[in-house]
Amino acid sequence: MGKNKLNNDYDEVLRIIGDNVLYYRKQQGYSQEKLAALAEVDRTYIGYVENAHHNVGVRILCQIAQVLKLNVEDLMVKRTS
Repeated sequence: MGKNKLNNDYDEVLRIIGDNVLYYRKQQGYSQEKLAALAEVDRTYIGYVENAHHNVGVRILCQIAQVLKLNVEDLMVKRTS
């Protein structure tokens, strides 16, 4: 299957997205409030996403990725470091 293992587990995918949003948000020095404002979502939504408590919609995921200057796939792939 190549080097990327398939992962279709819903809860794990939510955790990966949440971990990545948190990682890249902190890497860029944004608070949850700042990221939320720039992505035009509520601050609590960012918290729910980061804690894997909310299924993030594609449109919002795109908005978050755009603010963080990432490709959407960067938020969906488990980081190795």
